[in-house]
Amino acid sequence: MSDVDVGLFLSGGIDSVAIAAFASKQSQDLQTFSVFSQSTFQNGDAKSSFEAAQYLGLNNHQVNFSWHNNSFKASHWKELVWLLETPEIDAEHLYKYHLHRYARHHFPNLKVMLLGQGSDEFNGGYSHFYLEKFRPDLHESNYGWPALMETMHEIERHYLSSGKNSEISHYGNLVHRQFMAVSSNSQLSTHPWQTYTRMNRQNLQMYNLWHEDRTSSGNSIESRVPFLDHELVELCAKVPEKYYQDLFWDKRILREAMKPWLPERFYERPKVPFFMGQDQRYTQRMMYNLLIDDDYALLNEAFGDNRHSVISTKELNRLIDSIPEDPEYQGVEMLLKITNMGLLEKMARELPIPHKHVSDSYTILDSLNITDWSEQEHSALQETMSTRRTELSLDRSVALVDNVQLLSNSSQMYQSTCIFIAVNGQIEYELSEESEGDWMTVIQHIDGTRSLAQICTDLEIPVSKVRKHIEEAIDYDLLKFVE
Repeated sequence: MSDVDVGLFLSGGIDSVAIAAFASKQSQDLQTFSVFSQSTFQNGDAKSSFEAAQYLGLNNHQVNFSWHNNSFKASHWKELVWLLETPEIDAEHLYKYHLHRYARHHFPNLKVMLLGQGSDEFNGGYSHFYLEKFRPDLHESNYGWPALMETMHEIERHYLSSGKNSEISHYGNLVHRQFMAVSSNSQLSTHPWQTYTRMNRQNLQMYNLWHEDRTSSGNSIESRVPFLDHELVELCAKVPEKYYQDLFWDKRILREAMKPWLPERFYERPKVPFFMGQDQRYTQRMMYNLLIDDDYALLNEAFGDNRHSVISTKELNRLIDSIPEDPEYQGVEMLLKITNMGLLEKMARELPIPHKHVSDSYTILDSLNITDWSEQEHSALQETMSTRRTELSLDRSVALVDNVQLLSNSSQMYQSTCIFIAVNGQIEYELSEESEGDWMTVIQHIDGTRSLAQICTDLEIPVSKVRKHIEEAIDYDLLKFVE
């Protein structure tokens, strides 16, 4: 396969598992590396990557990215911004950079890393994503190829209605697409699927591959993207239009191709976000802590201590202070991007940059010793992710804080599919059975007489499954211990 040592980023999704399946036929010495975080543990990526490596007989390194116990420093983030030279960087690139760094440290002869980039863009991997983003009115049961093609058509029309055509955009569908394309000197798609591939091809060129190259080369590793082999891309481009729906909805072309090579649990596994979605807030908290590290060093360097020519420091400080008030830590992405812009602006003004590499001071992250996922999942692994307040005793009686009240959407609280948490008479939080079912059950049984450990025992719910929620409830003054 190669005359140098090769690794693979194994996310647990169909793309990286497919690469692993074929690469394992060439060498059983292939090392695979996976991100173990609160998000990947919750969404099943970590488990799937571990099990796929086991099935294929490959070594898997679950690198532990603790959101609350890590060595990420402001100076490290500044170097990452310098390395990537774009404000469009976030937690994804921090994860990938340190995954490469772990691989390079433990396997000094590893020179090449295989990645799954390029599959979603040409095989239809973002089918659900576009409908979720652009069709919030559409129930998931109505998702499908017709809805995706309609969405692509609307995206193209929106693009044609911008710029020179903005003055006629309010005429909507009354104006022919052909006229709008000529007017804006744009190329029309002959089929909505071409709009999909064109958009994602541009994203690959301007965003994804840029980041992949920089995060790997910053660790003296060369990234390789098998799904962008020109023969594979050309094969997808030559698929006759009559087969689009059967092959490109939700990556059927790849899923069908992998049936002879993988068990169904791998080739039919749904695509999940890397760290977005459920438990995204833990990554957001990690990034917020990085931004305020060293007495707000990044923010002070990006914007100075006083007035900035573009950014209102008054509003910036208001945003910084407001983010921790929201358990979801919304606003971190915007704050991060603005800070990246400020750092790059300062670097550009001070060219040439007398850059000092600080990467040698990075602590190499640990990997987890996992032998049997099913045995360790609800004990050691969950404790690794959730336990932050080590001093917290769960054997003391606990009660809701006096100004906290639980409200239900049902006359019978225990039969509710969701409950609301009111603070000082105002609804502040919502818990749903779908995403916080165990915690929803536990919090309804808090009565001021029993401990959390006793409640969990009575309900036969492992404490580890609700530990993260317990700590957050204490963070936001919803629970108190009874003396």
